[in-house]
Amino acid sequence: MRTTLGATVWVRVVNYRETQFVHDILVTVTVVVKFLPYSLAAVFPATTQQTCNVRLIRNSLYYSGWKDRNPLGSAIRQIYTAPSAEAALAELEACAQGPWGQKLPTGTGAWRRAGDRWVHVFAVPRAVRKVLYTTQSVEDVYSHLSKVSKRGGHFPGNGAATALNWLAQPNITVKGTT
Repeated sequence: MRTTLGATVWVRVVNYRETQFVHDILVTVTVVVKFLPYSLAAVFPATTQQTCNVRLIRNSLYYSGWKDRNPLGSAIRQIYTAPSAEAALAELEACAQGPWGQKLPTGTGAWRRAGDRWVHVFAVPRAVRKVLYTTQSVEDVYSHLSKVSKRGGHFPGNGAATALNWLAQPNITVKGTT
């Protein structure tokens, strides 16, 4: 069993998706995984890759003290709520050159290391951005379906578990939505 997720593992995972009749992927929202972007680009070159902004925010706040989290969070909020990609990059530069960039250079470092994989979200309308900001909605759906399948007990086959998941989907509510 593999203990690391290297390039060969991610290429195998992405190739498996391609063999399962996935012809193209429009957008992926991923956490910062080292080799996944390269594997996706090799198999699905037209895919727009978006880094999970919530993970970037968490990385930015990780090394700050508790007293600094709210003010630093407010400074970072200016980046991901900007009206356009150009404005977001300008806010990132202003934050990096300002007092927070001097005090906590790791705060903007996560955004810089993500490169251009976090600005794609500005190409879509504001209403769609909330979905693309994070992988949280997908994680909520997965959590709900896991609870349903655990409560269901033993299934006589894969078909029964699949049917139960299909029946549970209309009842799923994702946190943060109405």
